Amino acid sequence: MKIAEAVFLQINMFSFPQRDIDFICRGSFSNPVTPSVAQLTDTNCCPNTDSVYIQFAELSFPNAFRPGSSLVKNQEFGVIGDVSSLAQYVFQVYDRWGLLLFETKNPQEKWNGTFPGGEPAPQGIYVWHSVFTTFESCLQAAKEIENRGTVMLLR
Repeated sequence: MKIAEAVFLQINMFSFPQRDIDFICRGSFSNPVTPSVAQLTDTNCCPNTDSVYIQFAELSFPNAFRPGSSLVKNQEFGVIGDVSSLAQYVFQVYDRWGLLLFETKNPQEKWNGTFPGGEPAPQGIYVWHSVFTTFESCLQAAKEIENRGTVMLLR
């Protein structure tokens, strides 16, 4: 899944009068469907146009994790990627009987493989569900994105 990310482009070798760029959105934008186009004219009045295609970072959820792993990033389960473009976030983990084991609204917080009381959950498959909203900008309305899947807890 691809989600929004703030992108700021800077052209260092040219200067533009403020009145020429008043139409530009002053906020961040997400998932443009067309390229950004810049048209420049040099001192000899020769125009040049170029397109910039912006590829956004992806957010993902791994399909397995092991709390006792020697790799720190594999010890907890949650979203991976740049979460700074999320306006709202809810992440939940359930066992196979539908018991809610973990819930957070903080994308930095991850499930450590335990039951709500702190006891380690057994090795097995768990169901996760996430709902997040991207920031609204002048180029695109906020988007709510819902995902669900399974994760293997290894011991």
